Amino acid sequence: MPSLQQLLRKRSDAEPVTAPLWHPNFRNYERLPDTKTVRTAFFVNAVAGGIAACLLLYAGFNELKIRQLNQQIAEAQQQIDTRKGQDDQAKKLSQAFVEEEKKLSEAVTFTAIAMPPTEFVALLGETLPKDIAIEFFDMRLAEAAGPTVVLRGMASGSPEQASGAASSYADVFRTHPRFIAAVDKADITNVNRDTQRGVITFEVVLRLKTPGKEKKS
Repeated sequence: MPSLQQLLRKRSDAEPVTAPLWHPNFRNYERLPDTKTVRTAFFVNAVAGGIAACLLLYAGFNELKIRQLNQQIAEAQQQIDTRKGQDDQAKKLSQAFVEEEKKLSEAVTFTAIAMPPTEFVALLGETLPKDIAIEFFDMRLAEAAGPTVVLRGMASGSPEQASGAASSYADVFRTHPRFIAAVDKADITNVNRDTQRGVITFEVVLRLKTPGKEKKS
């Protein structure tokens, strides 16, 4: 009976001789196409597309926000223009009211003074000394301190006589009964010598009384 070693040797000798399983590899892997199922370029393009979409959405959101802001600005400007017109109209009415109130106040004061202007001027002419001439007359009814009359005049004669006449002219308003009833206070101011005309110029400030107001001490 043949041994196991003999059987193995016989079987090995019986197998045919084959060529070795190898051959040279001439493949250039850098030039070979990418055979991956999901290519790398797909991921790159997907990421780039996602970034572009995000930027587009961000730009669109900003554009929408800018439009909303512009619309709000336009509406606010329209409200400002409308209210400005109303404000201008209110200012005009307010100014007109102030002017009318001033006129009314002057009218009330005019009727409240102790002597009407026409009577005052007539009495002024009646009591005017011969060496005194009045060049300026101003009745101010809207003064804060009360109705006021400002007179500017000149006194003629020698310097001593003219100066004395000008200084004593205020006594007319302190001694005449009708002036006493109407004039609260009389002051002589700005007594000066006019060398060109050879006269003494002066100013008289009269504070008039109003009904219900006691004479100042």
